[in-house]
Amino acid sequence: MMGHVASPSDFPLRVQTAPGDALVLRGIPPPDVVKIDVEGHECSVLNGMRQILGKHVRQLICEVHASALARHNQLGCVERILREAGFEVTRLYERRTEYFVWAEKRPG
Repeated sequence: MMGHVASPSDFPLRVQTAPGDALVLRGIPPPDVVKIDVEGHECSVLNGMRQILGKHVRQLICEVHASALARHNQLGCVERILREAGFEVTRLYERRTEYFVWAEKRPG
C-alpha cells in the first residue's frame, strides 16, 4: 500500500503503508499502547488493526479530525470501532474541528 505525507518542502512524499494487523501477521510484536494522529484517516487506521485492538491493545489515544471524517460520512466511527473492540472511550479535549479520544480496555 502507498500513502502520502506532507514534506517540509510541501511536495508530497510517497511512503509505504500497511495495516497494523498485517504487520503483526508478518511477525512484528503487537503493541499494547497506541497513539494515532493521521489527519482524518483515523477510521482507516482503526479498521486495519481490528484484530490487535481486540486482542492486544490496552490503551489508545487518538486525535480525531471530525471535519475530515464528516466529509466522508465517517463521523462517530472512531468511538464506534473502539467500543466494539471492548474499550471505554472518553473525549478528552476539543479544539476547532478536532478532538482527542482516550480509550482504555474494560476489565474482563
